[in-house]
Amino acid sequence: MTDTVADGCDFANQFTLWLKYCFRWGNIVPLSKLQYFITHLSSPSISSTQLAELAVKGMLEKKAHNIAVLDLREVKNAIADYFIICSGNSDTQVDAITDSVEEEVEKSCGQHVWHKEGFQNKEWILLDYLDVVCHIFQKEKRAFYDLEEFWGDAKIQYIAISQ
Repeated sequence: MTDTVADGCDFANQFTLWLKYCFRWGNIVPLSKLQYFITHLSSPSISSTQLAELAVKGMLEKKAHNIAVLDLREVKNAIADYFIICSGNSDTQVDAITDSVEEEVEKSCGQHVWHKEGFQNKEWILLDYLDVVCHIFQKEKRAFYDLEEFWGDAKIQYIAISQ
């Protein structure tokens, strides 16, 4: 009999997945990250699809532009289940979108961001929730990096903003 956690996932598979994420950043993982992972596994969690929907909701709250949901679940060697990409018009809007995503996810399911980057320049902010990674760009940087093209094997859904 294998050990399982609250969401029914096999612990060994989840731990292997966690190790993959540890090496993603190319450095030794601090104890706080290990504690986050243990908490994430032992607490009731939501699916990566539900988490992606919450992130999109947070983006829509602050009028993010060109929201794209990249489904990476069937892409070989993908580092997450979903990438969610959006754009803001200014560093102020990028910052507001970021805050909104974090607040929406924390409020709805109690999950905190595992890793975040890009707060100094506010041109490309990354929020990593392990299964879901949010990329919040200023328009010019998004066009330059073109993640949708880079992950061309992913199924892409563009979110229409209702007026």
